[in-house]
Amino acid sequence: MTYNEAKTMITEMFPGQLYIGKKELCTLMSTSIPTLDRRLAADTPIAKIAKKERRRVLFAIPDIAKILADDVQEAS
Repeated sequence: MTYNEAKTMITEMFPGQLYIGKKELCTLMSTSIPTLDRRLAADTPIAKIAKKERRRVLFAIPDIAKILADDVQEAS
């Protein structure tokens, strides 16, 4: 998956949003919240893009698209 494909997929799933929360990211990455929390606690690419706002953790869609594209390239 390329960066543009990832970005298109995310914007189609969450139209009109610039940021997505942890729950949406879990849906997108087919993972559970505890697994995501462990990745956020460790020094991972996802932890580096997490933006804490009040009590919510938000992720910018372009950053997520880049990580998804990188994850797929590493897996292949």
